[in-house]
Amino acid sequence: MKRVLRRWPKLFAFLGLVLLTTACSKTITWEEEVPLNTGESIWVRRTVPWEVQSGTGNPFDWGLRARLSRQVLSFEYRRTQYSYGGGADVRWILISPAGAPVLLAESASLGWDARNSYYCVVPQYVQFVPDPRDGTRWTWPKSIEPWVFNMPANLMGNVPKPGEVKQRYTAREREERDASLRYQWPAAMRVDPQHKTSCLTDPSSILEGRVKK
Repeated sequence: MKRVLRRWPKLFAFLGLVLLTTACSKTITWEEEVPLNTGESIWVRRTVPWEVQSGTGNPFDWGLRARLSRQVLSFEYRRTQYSYGGGADVRWILISPAGAPVLLAESASLGWDARNSYYCVVPQYVQFVPDPRDGTRWTWPKSIEPWVFNMPANLMGNVPKPGEVKQRYTAREREERDASLRYQWPAAMRVDPQHKTSCLTDPSSILEGRVKK
């Protein structure tokens, strides 16, 4: 009986946390103007859920934070609809030499590299290429292509909070919001050909006593 009584406070705390998370979760949507490397501009619709989460490195720092791993991007380019919701923190939409849109993200951001076995790739970015028949299906090559080197980011990094979100943001407004990131997070503002923050190794290769190339 005493054991059961001792468990009640933990149970109530857990239920309270579940209720708080559910009640405080919000999803926001906005559109932003994205200037492309071709000189064209498109409008991209972004949907980002905000949920009660613990802070990075501090499990007791709970607060309402953007769940960028669940964001969805959608846009139209040359009469074709595209949509991405694959869990990467996409900061670039670029047009390839073949005329197709590609997406780019830091591979280590949001733990995308670990979830997708994208080990020891330098520069530490991932490039998403759409299926020519389906704009919702994306694949990625073993590394990014050289033509994307030094391209400036064109998607907002400093995402708005639920209480301040506007319906639309121009490219100039995005640049103003992201001004501080040029110093705080330069690799997310321009594709750095030498960018490397860590090197994940395939766990199976560690068990075998070797590193896969």
